This record gives sequence, C-alpha cells and structure tokens, in this order.
Amino acid sequence: MASEGNQPFLPLDIIINILKRVSVKSIVQFRSVCKDWKNLFKTPNFIAEQARHSAHQNPLLLLHESDYDYKATPPFLRLVNQKMETVEVLTIPSINCFKHGWKIIGSCNGLLCIQVHPDQGRSPCSLCLWNPVIREVREIPETTRNARNDYLDMHKFGLGFSSVINDFKIVKFYKQELHKKKNKKKAALLRHHGVEVYSLSTGSWKELEFVALQNTTIISKASSVDGTIFWLGLQDSCHVLVSFDVGTEVLTTTQIPLTSRHQVYKTTTTLSVYQNKFAIYQYYCDCSFNSIDIWAMEEVATESGKSFSCVKICNVSTIAYFFGPLCIWRNEIVCRDEVENVSERKYYLELFNVTTKKGKKFPDSDSSVYHFCAGFNYEESLMSVWNS
Repeated sequence: MASEGNQPFLPLDIIINILKRVSVKSIVQFRSVCKDWKNLFKTPNFIAEQARHSAHQNPLLLLHESDYDYKATPPFLRLVNQKMETVEVLTIPSINCFKHGWKIIGSCNGLLCIQVHPDQGRSPCSLCLWNPVIREVREIPETTRNARNDYLDMHKFGLGFSSVINDFKIVKFYKQELHKKKNKKKAALLRHHGVEVYSLSTGSWKELEFVALQNTTIISKASSVDGTIFWLGLQDSCHVLVSFDVGTEVLTTTQIPLTSRHQVYKTTTTLSVYQNKFAIYQYYCDCSFNSIDIWAMEEVATESGKSFSCVKICNVSTIAYFFGPLCIWRNEIVCRDEVENVSERKYYLELFNVTTKKGKKFPDSDSSVYHFCAGFNYEESLMSVWNS
C-alpha cells in the first residue's frame, strides 16, 4: 500500500504489532526516528501491549547476587533468558541510595521496588522504584510514621499494578507498638496491625484500616499477580493468605491448609506463579526426606466479597539432595545449593523440574564470592517510575 506521493507505508496497527515485539532498548533508540513514534511509545496502550508481549513471549529471570560486605564486593544483577543464558548485566545507578545496603523487595511490570538501609538497619529505611532497562529511578518519600519509628527492618512491603486504574501501588505493613520495643527479638513477635499505601499516580501515602488484619503476622515476601498482591501470614497459629486488590484497595484473609513449621526440621514457603496461577510452594527438609508441595490458589466469590480456595496440585517427595528454592520461573524452580571442598565453599544455581524430578545447572553459576542470591520473575517494559 502506498500513500500520497507513492511513499510506502504500513497501517498503524501493523506498525504497533511489529514494534511491541522489539526489545525495550531498541524502542528507546527508536524514539529519535520520528515524532509520531516518540509519542506512540508514551501512550498507555502501547506500553501495556509491549509489557504483555514481553511477559508472555520473553519472561526473564532477574538474579540479584551480593556479598555481606557491599563495599568489598559490589552487588551483581543479571538478566537470564529462556536458554538460561545471561543476556544483560544491569548497571546499578550511581546515586547515593544505591551506595549502601539495599535489596529488591518487589518486581512488577518491569519496575523493581528497592529497600535501602543507609546504615545496615540502624535507622529508618527508605524505598526506591527502579526501571533498570530504561534507567529510571525514583526515591519514594518517607511517611510520617517511617520518620518517627520505623527501624529494625520489622515491616513488610508489596508492589503491585492494576491495569484497571493504570497505577502502581506500594503496600506497607507496620507494627504499631514497634517503637516501644528495644529488643529486636521481642519486636519480631509483634503482629502487623497498620497498613499504609503509596500510589505512584498521586505520589503520596495514605493510611488504611482493615479489621481482617487483626491478630495477623505477615511472615513472607510479597508476590503480585493480575492486580492483586499476596502475602503469607499467621493468624492464631494458622496459616492465612493475605491479599490486597490494588484497584479497589480491599484486603482479605483466607485460611489455608499448609504444613506448620514445627512439623518438620526445615520448611521454606514461597509465593509465586505456577501454570499461570498464583501458587504457594513449600519445601520440606527433614532427617529422612526432602519434598516439595505446590498449592494453586483460585479466586472464589463469597457473601463478604472475594476469597481464595487452596488446592494442592503437585507433590514431589524423596528428593535426593538438599537445595534452597529462590522462585518459580517458567513453571520450574530456581534453586541455590552449595558445595564445600577443602579450600572454599562454592554456590551454584539450578533449574529443577517438578515433573521429571531433575535439575539443570545454570551455566557460569559457580561462585565463592557472593553469599546471597535472590531470584525474581522479570519482564522488560517501558513503564515509567514518574507516572502511570
């Protein structure tokens, strides 16, 4: 098809269909091609289309490796593709908040939520939002409560995105009596009663009250799926699933039949996505066996609102070796193990398939330098940290 003047052109929908398949780095370079393309890449529809395509066709694994001493060995972040190959080593921003101890506490639609400890937990922590692919960083303002009492790293966070309202939100659970506790061990026993929510679109925090959160202690990191943020909690010694709808700001708790920690020698419980469903997986280690359970969570409607049902969909028993699970990526478990020899202790990463019960070692994953490693599902996106 040709335009006036016999200049060839493609319809806009075909151009969008092509460009959404291009890497984010290339799209950033294409901004200078013409004004129409530069404006197109800023539209919410194109950003959403590109993010959806990236999540389904090119799901990446983000590995965050670090030493206990940040000054001696700088943190190392890399993106791994479906062939288990490192496709990019991310450049860590040179701004002040990344020069101290920090960790990733959430990954959602291309944005990372960073928790910063200026002096290793002896003073209030701060938060940043970071899109490492387009190299944008935004420091999140402190809440009044954070400036007064929040120390000791006793709070829990979650990052989520709602396509309905086109907004990112950070949820923070805090312990109201934290400032009265001088002892960190005693403070850890306190329950989370307070909730604060930060909206990226408004750039501000607000306090929320939830009766459902009473007598609940959040015990896990967060996981975000389809506009809902999830945490694992304890309520009167029973496991509960705590869920927060980013769009409606409704929080619910659902009791779930997980194995209690005291029933086995070691239990690791992690929230993730398995077979396109939100899932909880538990790894058990005892003197005589190692095993894995995976539970799928499905939303159900109730008189009081929505809730979730919990169904065990997978059990792998009698695993021949011990490993530390990091996350579920492409329906397989990323795990970290260690090998000791006479001279040093080395760590390596493996991708474990629960169907075949076999693991595949990541190439170039041996390390004696990094003592800490965390894994996150990641998709490249054009999502800006400055607005939604």
